[in-house]
Amino acid sequence: MKKLRFLAVSILALSIGLGGVNAATSSRSIDKSKCDTVYTNYYFFVDIGSKTYYNQKDLSSYTHNTIAEYHNNSWQVSDFDPNNVGFGQVKLGKGTTTSSDGITSMSLNDFWTYKKKAYNTNGAFSDGTKNYVVSHDWYKVTADNQEIKQNSSTSLKNQSVSALVNASLDADITFTRRTSINPNSANPFKIQIFRQFKGYLTGKPLKINNNEQYVQPALYYIQYCSPKQNDPVEPEPEKEFNVRYHGNGSNVTNLPNNQVVKEGKCFTVGNKPSREGYKFLGWSTNSKATTGESKYAPGKEICNLTKDLDLYAIWEEEKTVDPIVELYRVTYKDNANGDTVVSMPSDAEVSIEKDYTISTMIPVRDGYEFLGWNTDSKATVGDDEFKGGSLYQDRKDLVLYAIWKKKETPTPTPDPTPENPENPKTGVTDYLLPFGGTVGMSGLGLQVLKKKKSFKQF
Repeated sequence: MKKLRFLAVSILALSIGLGGVNAATSSRSIDKSKCDTVYTNYYFFVDIGSKTYYNQKDLSSYTHNTIAEYHNNSWQVSDFDPNNVGFGQVKLGKGTTTSSDGITSMSLNDFWTYKKKAYNTNGAFSDGTKNYVVSHDWYKVTADNQEIKQNSSTSLKNQSVSALVNASLDADITFTRRTSINPNSANPFKIQIFRQFKGYLTGKPLKINNNEQYVQPALYYIQYCSPKQNDPVEPEPEKEFNVRYHGNGSNVTNLPNNQVVKEGKCFTVGNKPSREGYKFLGWSTNSKATTGESKYAPGKEICNLTKDLDLYAIWEEEKTVDPIVELYRVTYKDNANGDTVVSMPSDAEVSIEKDYTISTMIPVRDGYEFLGWNTDSKATVGDDEFKGGSLYQDRKDLVLYAIWKKKETPTPTPDPTPENPENPKTGVTDYLLPFGGTVGMSGLGLQVLKKKKSFKQF
């Protein structure tokens, strides 16, 4: 039996041939009994629609027709049977799990997990006999059946799987092939995708370019096989060479898997790895190189190895630029016409991404009562919206003025009367002696006290 040859996946998707089949046929099952190995290719299709477009209406009032085109550049076998090719759509659902044959159903969680993984491998990745492809071209069909290619720069790469699942709309999906597919051909293959939405908007939309968006996933597959041989011949032992990929640094992710290449066969150089804070310059056989070698560029086909090959990732540290943080300012004014005010809050500069809590400090001004803060310097009362501890959420520059009320002046206490109630008349005449002493009068003794205003009697 002839061996399979794996070709690298680029940003384009795959098209597998099926000669002479009606282009309108939407699905066909493969005859696995005739296959030595069955290969399955999955194609991910995602439309994106704004929340405003659906406008909270019953989704059943919406339908969506799109055309996708993809190309043949992945799993290919030179001896597959063009008359035994299967194709069709995969049913998606939030609660479904992948079926035993991996074809009839797939959970949305699996769908987005595979799609995100393919994003990180330049459009596709392989897992055993399965290949997951996400890249394709979109077309719009005009009223006169003309096709206009659509361009889109929207990326879902940085969205989490849970967010993508939550933003997925439920729809009944029908695939129709608009062109024939031919064996061993890289001709573009187009399918038309018709969506009939169901129910109402649920879940949480994605925030993309400051717009709330929902996503509408769909999944198509093609299967083909290496046919069984009537008289299999045991092949002679072949030499094998190892291709090993080295991250050549810390925290390297998406490093390609090592490969085993048989003598005389070809292999494709692995895709770009990732390393936070560094730019990937290419692969080199020298770990201390300062640039990658063009002959080992990612995606390039290498043939006729004669020994094991070690490829090292070459990195260049990226210069980081501190992001510009937009701020708004909160300013406190004492509004005291030059009087001294203590315990004034400090002005604040706050990131425009955060709310601000009004200061709870209470300023003090001699002779005045503090009534609160107001944006009007001439106000007579504080504004409850800006009382201490309240949350300011407008995220714009804010000037707050202290509002004061003059305290009332207390009524002065009158001076004591000449007849001091603390020294009432006793009927005895008091006399002051120049240097102190006592004088008797009417049989009573008086003690002279050195006081300015009153004297204590005994």
